[in-house]
Amino acid sequence: KKQLKSAKGPKERMILDGRQKALKLCANAVYGFTGTNASKVFVPALAETVVITGVSQLLTAAQATNNPENNPIKDKPARVIYGDTDSLMVKCTGQSIKEARATGIRLSRLLSDLFPEPCSMKLESIF
Repeated sequence: KKQLKSAKGPKERMILDGRQKALKLCANAVYGFTGTNASKVFVPALAETVVITGVSQLLTAAQATNNPENNPIKDKPARVIYGDTDSLMVKCTGQSIKEARATGIRLSRLLSDLFPEPCSMKLESIF
């Protein structure tokens, strides 16, 4: 992700983004192989560790997001309404699009700082 941020042009950015997506796909496949008993590399402890770590990080991120002290607009709360695997959906009650974008940027920075590299959270969309 650091390389992607410092990419010199759209072609390099596209290549690095493709590489990042391929690595994520490979990681998900390895998790799948280790988590199914039909696999020759069935290692349930490894698959369970991946799930437990993911759930723990998701709960930590949700708690930090729901903490009123982390909300940049005190009278317009941001609350997690859904979380799954590597993402959170946050409802920004009463916030304009501009305010919600600012809240999302602030929360993505806060959450990225909670976890070690290469884990990070980013604002993907507002609707």
